[in-house]
Amino acid sequence: MIHLVFGDGRTAPYVVTESLRFQALQPNSVYSAFVSLANGAQIGAADLFAEVYDRPGALILQTCIQADGLSTWGRLFVVAQPLVESRARPRAGTPPL
Repeated sequence: MIHLVFGDGRTAPYVVTESLRFQALQPNSVYSAFVSLANGAQIGAADLFAEVYDRPGALILQTCIQADGLSTWGRLFVVAQPLVESRARPRAGTPPL
């Protein structure tokens, strides 16, 4: 669970639904291709950007993965979706389930 806090004090709860890990083939290049640590598939920078960030309403957190002495060895993306709580209440006189 992530609670996003806005500048005006409002909060919005999010539930982490996915984490994605990739190794950068050229760690210091913003145009590097990447390899998925989940399945070994290779993906270009533009396609990775579209795959990760083209999720309307989602909260995406990104950081680097340090390995082999390189702070930019890979990327970690944490994907969270807004928590939608059910506000349904039984009608008066309805027996509980």
